[in-house]
Amino acid sequence: MQFDDQWYSGTYPDVEGARLAGDVKSLREHFISSGYLEGRVPIELPFDPQWYWGYYADIAKAFPSADPDAMRIHFQTKGYFEGRAGTAEMLLDVNRWLKLVKGD
Repeated sequence: MQFDDQWYSGTYPDVEGARLAGDVKSLREHFISSGYLEGRVPIELPFDPQWYWGYYADIAKAFPSADPDAMRIHFQTKGYFEGRAGTAEMLLDVNRWLKLVKGD
């Protein structure tokens, strides 16, 4: 699994504060033990708002194509955890993962 300490600490300053205080041994350990379950992600996820908007019909209905920031926030906070891909390149990996999870 890819993990970016610098990105994680900058994105989640509360966890970085806990690490500096000695309450968290390492950022990676935090992600593995609780960060994922808290809805945190280990790296900056690749995201193409035009592709996301064009691929997912419900996203196109919910967001104007001229609002990439709202779509990025949706992907990072909900879409990723729903099993959506942020780019066309991610789609194959996401589909493989979903098959494993579903037991297909």
